[in-house]
Amino acid sequence: MDFFVGYDNCAYHMQPLPRRLLPALARDELAAHKLHVAETYINKAGMRETAEQIMEAIHGV
Repeated sequence: MDFFVGYDNCAYHMQPLPRRLLPALARDELAAHKLHVAETYINKAGMRETAEQIMEAIHGV
């Protein structure tokens, strides 16, 4: 007996993605995540440069 049969045949609506679409979906999600990380987080070199600029500005006051 299929698990979804008792639930008004919901299995029809919960079909998994075809296997050929999974690599493209994973690639798109990874690209979106990489873009988010690049836009949101700063690397150590960038942090040092920013900290140096802030310290120079403070010393100039």
